[in-house]
Amino acid sequence: MGKGNYGFFFEKSGRSRAYGATSSDEEHFKGTTIAEALVRELGQNSLDAVDSGSECVRLEFELASVNSSDIPDVENLKAHILAAHETTQSIDARNTRLKDAAESIQRDSMMVLRVGDYGTKGLTGSERQSAKGTPLSALTRGAGISAGKDGGGGSFGVGSSVGTLASDVHTVFWTSLPKGEREVVFAGYSQLATHRLPGGEDLVPDGFFLNLDRKDDFEYLRSPGSIGPFKQREEQGTDVFILGYADAVNDPGLVALRSEVIKNFLVAIHRGKLVVTGKTPLGNWILDKESLQGYVENLDDVYPFYRAILDPEPYVEHLKGLGEVKLFIKVDDGFGKKRDTIGIRKPLMKVAVFRHTSISMKYAAIMECSNDEGNQTLRALESPRHDKWEPSRDKGGTATLKRIKDFIRRGLMSRMEETIGDEVEIKGLEKYLPTFIDSEHLGRKEAKTRGKPKNGEGVDKESASMQGQPTIEDKPTPIKTRKSVKVQIQKRGESGDDAEGMKGKMSGGSSKRKSKGGDLPGGVSEGDGSAKLPGGSIRSRAWFTQQNGKGLLNLHLSSDSPLEGSINLRALGPGGEIDDTFVLPISRVAQRLEQGEKVLEFSGNIINGVQLNGKPASARIVIEFSENRRFAVAVV
Repeated sequence: MGKGNYGFFFEKSGRSRAYGATSSDEEHFKGTTIAEALVRELGQNSLDAVDSGSECVRLEFELASVNSSDIPDVENLKAHILAAHETTQSIDARNTRLKDAAESIQRDSMMVLRVGDYGTKGLTGSERQSAKGTPLSALTRGAGISAGKDGGGGSFGVGSSVGTLASDVHTVFWTSLPKGEREVVFAGYSQLATHRLPGGEDLVPDGFFLNLDRKDDFEYLRSPGSIGPFKQREEQGTDVFILGYADAVNDPGLVALRSEVIKNFLVAIHRGKLVVTGKTPLGNWILDKESLQGYVENLDDVYPFYRAILDPEPYVEHLKGLGEVKLFIKVDDGFGKKRDTIGIRKPLMKVAVFRHTSISMKYAAIMECSNDEGNQTLRALESPRHDKWEPSRDKGGTATLKRIKDFIRRGLMSRMEETIGDEVEIKGLEKYLPTFIDSEHLGRKEAKTRGKPKNGEGVDKESASMQGQPTIEDKPTPIKTRKSVKVQIQKRGESGDDAEGMKGKMSGGSSKRKSKGGDLPGGVSEGDGSAKLPGGSIRSRAWFTQQNGKGLLNLHLSSDSPLEGSINLRALGPGGEIDDTFVLPISRVAQRLEQGEKVLEFSGNIINGVQLNGKPASARIVIEFSENRRFAVAVV
C-alpha cells in the first residue's frame, strides 16, 4: 500500500501511567448500543463538516468480508494485539476485551464496515504535532480537542473512540480527500493496553499508522491503494473503516443502523439534508425523504415525532442568546402516552429530551434551534456523547436551559388551549355522535340510536378519539347532571353587511331556505372529491383562533384509515339543537398541509375535496366566515 515504510507505531511508555484492558475513551459510550453510538457520533461529525456548496450530506454504510492479508500492516498489528492480551490477562482475567481481539485478528478474514460521507469538507488540515486543532489531527489522534465550529472532528475529539468500540480488534482506518487537495490521506488508529513485545520495553496503548522512518513527527500516508473489495476514495469526503465490525453477525443487513439514523436524524432526513444508503451481503437500501415514511411507520417510538415535524404551524419565539426557536407539536390520544419533547440544533440531530409533567395531553414535540447564534450556545452545553445539554458546561447555561423549558411549556399550553376544553352536553347533539346515523334520520327532532356504535364495541378507557364501552347493552346511560353553556351563533335569517340573500322569507328576507335535509350532495361518484365522507367513520374537534383580526373556525378531523370526499356542516342553535336549513356564511375554506395550505371548494354547508391522510389519518380544515361571528357547528 503506497510507497515508503508505513505501519503501526506504539510509543514507549517510559514512566507514564499503565493502562489495562478497559478503555477509558470507549467508556464515553457505555450504556448505548454499538449502532446508536456509531450513528450519533459519525453522523454528527459528517453534518458538522458539510461543505458550503452542498445542500445534502450523503452517508454510506457498506459491510463486506475482507481477507486478513489485505489489511495494511496486519502482521505487526497482530503482534501488538497478542502482546496486549498476554500482558493484561494476568492482571484482569475477567476482562475479555483483548482476548476477543486476539482471537479475531488470527482469523483468515473479518467483516469490515465502511462508513463514508459525501458533500462534506473532508479531514482538512495537517497531522503534524504543531497542528493539534485541525479536523485531521483532532479526529485521528486527538482526545478532548475540538476541531472548531465547522470541523468534522466533533466537539470533543472522541470520534475515533466510537470506531474502536465497534471493532472486534479495536482498530480503525480513515481515508479522506479534503477540500482543495488532490491526494487522499490515509490514517489508522488502534487502542489496546499497555503492553510489551517479546524482548522489548513497555509500550503505550495507542498505536498510529504513520511513516515509521520519521522519528520526530506524524506523517500519514498519501495516495493509498484500496482495502479489500472497497473502492478507492475519489470524491471529496471521508471514509471510516471499522475492522471486525462487532454487530456484523447480529445485524448483517444493517437494519439496526438504519433505525438509529431515523431515530436520531429524523428532521435532517425529512428536510432532504441527509441521505443514507446501505450496501450489505443481504441487499441494498436507501433512506431519504421519499422513503422515510415507509420506514418510520414501523418504529413506534419515532413515528409520533415524524407526525410532529409535519406540523404546518409550529410555535415560534425569539429567545435571548438563542435567536429563533421553533416547537413542532402533534397531539393525539392514540399515542397511548406522552412522548415528551426532543431538542435539536443545527446538525438536526436529536440531543436532549425535555419532560413537562404538568402537561396532561398526549403529545410528541420537537424543539429546533438551528440558527448560528443558538447552535453555538447549545454546542457549548453539549455532553461528550451529544445526548444532553448540561447547564454546568458554560456560563449562563442554567438560564439558557430555563428559557428553553419555559418556551416549550408555553408552546404546549397554547396547543392545549386549542385542542382541549371543558366537556359539555349539548341537547340533541347525541344523534350526530358515532352511534347510528344515516340520511333518513337527518333533520329529525328526536335522537335516533339503535344497534351498536359503528366504530366498534368500544374500550374500557375512553378518550377524544376512542369509543367508550357501554355499560348496558343497547341502552344509553342516563345523564344525571348537565352543564349548560351559552353558544354565540348568528341568529336565523340575520344577514351581515356582505351576506345579502341570507334571510329567509319567514324572517322578512328575499331568499329561500334550503329544503328539509339541507344540501346533501347527490349524483356524485367516488373519487371526485365530493363524495360524502361516511359520518360514522370520522371524528372531529373544533376550536376558534384569531388571525389578522378575523375569527377562524378550525376543524381537526381524524379516522382510522385515509379518506377523501366532502364533509357536511350544520349550525347549532342556542340550546344545542340542529338547524338543518341554515346556510353558514362561509367565505373561504383551506386545508392545512405540510407544505402550506390547499384552498378547498365549497357550496353552502358542503366542503369538497377534504383529504384525511397519514396513520392514523387526519386533516385540519380552517374556515373563514363573511361575518366576524362565532358559530357552533356539527360535522354530519
